[in-house]
Amino acid sequence: QRMTMTQLIVDEFLPQQNVTISNIEWQIKQHLADNNPIYSYDLLVELQKAHPNDQLTLVIGPDNAAQETWKKFYRHQDIEDQFSLFTVEEQLPFRSTQARETIAHVNNEELISALSAGHGTQVATYLQQQKLYSG
Repeated sequence: QRMTMTQLIVDEFLPQQNVTISNIEWQIKQHLADNNPIYSYDLLVELQKAHPNDQLTLVIGPDNAAQETWKKFYRHQDIEDQFSLFTVEEQLPFRSTQARETIAHVNNEELISALSAGHGTQVATYLQQQKLYSG
């Protein structure tokens, strides 16, 4: 579902850009024991193996860039030493918590309108059709 929503965002907001959605996280998950998390560091290492000539950058939001949060990241120092780190400014202050609250309190037309403001029309429609974040 996340890959689908990511592709919808790219299609709606970056239609002319050369953006590829990767399923490498799913591929890694196939080799892990059930319920083992995939950490950002592990993902970066696997991506580097797949693209050895590329310089990889981990893009994070300001919430994860806060030192008290960043220092909790698995192997955060290794990420800093081996990869680039880029913090983006928050453009749309809209969180999944807000999406769940919105879905719980509005009808379908209001839902699409409210979620479109934060995620774009295609993702809002997908959320509603798939009944994600409801109940």
